[in-house]
Amino acid sequence: ATNRVKKYFVNIFKFLSAPYVKYLYSLYCHVAFLLLFTYLLLCDFFPLYDIPFDTCGILHGLENVADLNNVTKTESNHNNETNIKTAAPYGLQKHGQPSIEEYILFVWVSTLLGEEFRQLLTQESPSIYKKLTTYLSAFWNKLDVLAILLFYVGFTLRFLPSGECFCAARIALSVDLTLWFIRSLDIFAAIRRLGPKLVMIGEMVNDLKSFMLMLTVFILGFGVCFHSLIYGTKVLSWHIPRDIINLAYWQMFGELNSLELFEKNYHANGYALFVLLVVYMTIVSVLLVNLLIAMLRY
Repeated sequence: ATNRVKKYFVNIFKFLSAPYVKYLYSLYCHVAFLLLFTYLLLCDFFPLYDIPFDTCGILHGLENVADLNNVTKTESNHNNETNIKTAAPYGLQKHGQPSIEEYILFVWVSTLLGEEFRQLLTQESPSIYKKLTTYLSAFWNKLDVLAILLFYVGFTLRFLPSGECFCAARIALSVDLTLWFIRSLDIFAAIRRLGPKLVMIGEMVNDLKSFMLMLTVFILGFGVCFHSLIYGTKVLSWHIPRDIINLAYWQMFGELNSLELFEKNYHANGYALFVLLVVYMTIVSVLLVNLLIAMLRY
């Protein structure tokens, strides 16, 4: 009877230590991590200090009853005027401390950091430098390091008493969540139907480098000219590059809203804009897109 019990537990241990079962553990834990992280950013990430409502540029409408309840009206008995006092929007309400989900994620990411150190130290290299070089030669290891560092940056910034720091923390954690979603592809690579497709995507990305270089040249060349002819001279600002890309990039996807900017302009600059747009759309939508299709086919 003792041997049977011992054999039973040995079989359980073999089952739990099987590679496929370990893979399922890793997959389910990663999905749970993504769900918890997503819930934190969407529903439970609040500032620890009072910050202005328009600090992060987040839209706070009055679409639902919860938002309507935040608006209270107090009538004055002296001048019969109505003063409207608006409470802080739900997403910017001050909380005394971070949520429990943040602490759980902090511990979780710390364990992932320990795993990365284990992988680094177990590299078969004679020196620390060569171990580090070998470790960082893998794309997924680089992504892990970036995701972990970005999480700690966002987690630290949210404790600083500044509205800009809270917004920076939200940005850092949002980008970090995107990296963790991309990290899921490495887990799916073990699936027979998905693995080869992921390899194909990686090869396609390498082939797109030269194409993106050519596309950037046309976007900047057209965008700068277009912006200059429409808006003329403007005060130097960090917003100008974004405006230039907005004018040129979205044209490739059929967003021709820029036509409204010069549709009724029959002056010289209006005709110049018309010619530029025709040439740009011909090159980008016809020539470069067909070049991209040919590159991906062969």
